[in-house]
Amino acid sequence: MRDGVVRNLNREYLSLVIILMIASVLLFACVQAEPDHPVNAYPKDSPSVYSKNVVAGTTARANWIIINSDNTSSFNVRTSIVGDTGTWNVTLTPATFMISPNSIVELNLFYKSISANMGESKTIEIEIDYTQITSVGVPIAYKETEKVSYVVIALAQTQVHGMDITIWGSNIYHLDLPDYMDNNIGRFILSVVLWIIVAVITIAIILPVAKLFTSKTKTKFDDIALGIIRNPIVYAIVLYGVVDSLSQLGIPRELQGWVFKGISILIILMISYVIYQIFKRVIIAWMVDKAKKTESKLDDVLVPLLDKLGTVAIIIVTVIYMLSYTGINVTVLVAGMGMAGLVIGLAAQDTLSNFFAGIHLLIDRPFEIDDTIMLDNGDYCQVRHVGLRSTRLYNMFTDNEVSLTNNKIANMQINNVSKPDRKELFKVEVGVAYGSDLDKTERILLEIAEKHPEVYMDKDTKPYIRLTSFLDSSVNYALWMKAKDFKFRWRAASEIRREIYVRFHKEGIEIPYPQRVVHLKKEQ
Repeated sequence: MRDGVVRNLNREYLSLVIILMIASVLLFACVQAEPDHPVNAYPKDSPSVYSKNVVAGTTARANWIIINSDNTSSFNVRTSIVGDTGTWNVTLTPATFMISPNSIVELNLFYKSISANMGESKTIEIEIDYTQITSVGVPIAYKETEKVSYVVIALAQTQVHGMDITIWGSNIYHLDLPDYMDNNIGRFILSVVLWIIVAVITIAIILPVAKLFTSKTKTKFDDIALGIIRNPIVYAIVLYGVVDSLSQLGIPRELQGWVFKGISILIILMISYVIYQIFKRVIIAWMVDKAKKTESKLDDVLVPLLDKLGTVAIIIVTVIYMLSYTGINVTVLVAGMGMAGLVIGLAAQDTLSNFFAGIHLLIDRPFEIDDTIMLDNGDYCQVRHVGLRSTRLYNMFTDNEVSLTNNKIANMQINNVSKPDRKELFKVEVGVAYGSDLDKTERILLEIAEKHPEVYMDKDTKPYIRLTSFLDSSVNYALWMKAKDFKFRWRAASEIRREIYVRFHKEGIEIPYPQRVVHLKKEQ
């Protein structure tokens, strides 16, 4: 164990030393090669003048990297070809452009010779003009000359015998072919067949081995993920094999590029589909499975939200990446989407307010599903559903379902009668006539409350009486007690009032009518 740790540490230290050495060399090279001007062109393939061979009848390319090392100024750059190019077809792009501070632009020179140029050597000279963009002082302006030399070595159409088998650009084997297959079509068919064999090997060996490992895990989601990527991997191998085999047909490279771009778009769509399926059937399914095992309702609401947002995000990223891959500038599109999002946000303030209020209710949890709450107006409602925009309630008095916006509920005083238990304190008020026996009255009230089956009592909780007021015609009492379940408090209160009336009538205790006694004093 200790030796393994030491070996790992030695590897880490060795890697660190190598990285530091490479960084030192690069830094030294940068210091030694510091340019005289802020903007300079550097050959992409060679540090000196280009000298290349070109096959007659084909198009080749030379590249330069133009670097603006200035931290503050931008430069206008204009490129041109010096002198006559003769029978050579030469194109320089881009012709004019602006380069920003601390940025890089690639300059491409495309050249094509004809068969008549066989063995000819040609030097092409390009001129690059730089002009600083500034509003202070005199702008910097200077020129730079780059040269490239070509030698035409052969005709484009040369006879090739057999087929080279390559891996990652390296020839590993030369395959001799019979005469009937030693042609472009034969080599193309054979190359496609070899790629199909690779796909079959993937299906028959690699994927089953992966399945063997995933079957030993406790979760089912890795098996689902493997099933999702199985067919797309095979399709991607075959499509790539078709593109790679096109070089055997001898078709122009421009056409090969278009075909490759089209198949690449198909592969991008395929990858996006795989990502969507993994997101939907693995990630979301795993989150739903976990949400079912928790008591919180927050995940039950957020998981569907993440499902919708993730789907939209995958579609948007796929579209943007495809547009960018095809050469369309998506900067304006992304900026427009940002502005559209700002406008939508301002126009949907109430909706967003309800959304965040819903998140607040789900996190704070003042109530849960099936809880009964009392609203500001005194209505008792059962919570049926808490959404991201509104909450649905069942009104127990009117037998109707009510939808209230989350923002309104979040700003409302909520009395959750289901917590901490379903018991609820309530009172029954009654008045007796002046001159009544108060001790007898209080004893009868307590007896009635204690005998009712819906009244909860234990050693700490019993009904009690409070004399609340002296009115014009009565002495008023409030009989307080706790119902076993708040749902039965109204029925219990009604039955207790009825029993009070019956007992008072039987015991001769008067419940007076509203009245006022007036005494007239006779003057002498």
